[in-house]
Amino acid sequence: RLAAVPAVGINFAFRGFWNAAQQPQIYMNTLLIMHAVNIGLSLALIFGVPAMGVPAMGVVGAGIGTSFSVWVGAALYLRMGFQRAKHMGFGCCFPSANDFKVLLKQAAPTSGTNLLFATGMAAMYWIVGQLGTAETAAVNVLINLMLTLVLPCMGMGLAAGALSGRALGRGDVEDATQWPWDVAKLTAALMFGVGLIAVLIPEVLLKVFLTNEDAIRVATWPLRFTGITVAGDALSLTMQNALLGVGDAARVAMVSIGTQWLLFLPAAYFGVTRLGFNLNWMWGLYVGQRVLQAVIYAAMWRDGKWRKIKLS
Repeated sequence: RLAAVPAVGINFAFRGFWNAAQQPQIYMNTLLIMHAVNIGLSLALIFGVPAMGVPAMGVVGAGIGTSFSVWVGAALYLRMGFQRAKHMGFGCCFPSANDFKVLLKQAAPTSGTNLLFATGMAAMYWIVGQLGTAETAAVNVLINLMLTLVLPCMGMGLAAGALSGRALGRGDVEDATQWPWDVAKLTAALMFGVGLIAVLIPEVLLKVFLTNEDAIRVATWPLRFTGITVAGDALSLTMQNALLGVGDAARVAMVSIGTQWLLFLPAAYFGVTRLGFNLNWMWGLYVGQRVLQAVIYAAMWRDGKWRKIKLS
């Protein structure tokens, strides 16, 4: 899969570009093709196709299928770039030193944030591991369910960032200011309904992924906490992407890294190892950290300092 890392970078770059250009359907269509290639090729390589002389390769086949599908997506994005974006300057010339400076200024904080976020999640797994095997299995399901729940929030957040960035680019500060609030209200209302399902029937959802009764038991209330706070995630992701869309990447990085590494992880470690916190307490700290991020991002958007940012 390491061979696909450059293609992953190309995919993320084009995702931002097509969203900013208000053509998100290109990203969606390409993603659907990538998934189709990934599923079809991975199945063929994992289990083999004797009639075609393809041997069963197991997990190696899964890695090859996934990597190939990502490169297929990158190739499609490049093709669409030359077809639909040449009039926007795509591929017309080599970036200048100032272009690279602006790119690095925006990309470095976000890249660092993502790296530390992933490292922090690994640290959280280690902390949960101190509680037991059932709790570790429960957290693995909880994180995947939470990420599934917030996917619509991420999409709406990207839209809010693109719309705010375009409004700011044409000098309409009032429109740029209002878009994230409108998107956040809509997304929070949507996620409240989805979160209500997790609050009311958590065991039903958990039994789809877990068979161990102990794991289901310890995951029930944490899933309810996730359902209760998912509307806060909607606000957080909307405001975070809006701030990134107008170039306020440095402050977003400080909030993300600070709340995770200076607040949540130390509190979770101390609580679990010294105070005897169970998974309910630890997960409460986790969702509390995410709600705190939402409040801070909203306050940052309201203070308006992002209006003074110059990208050039």
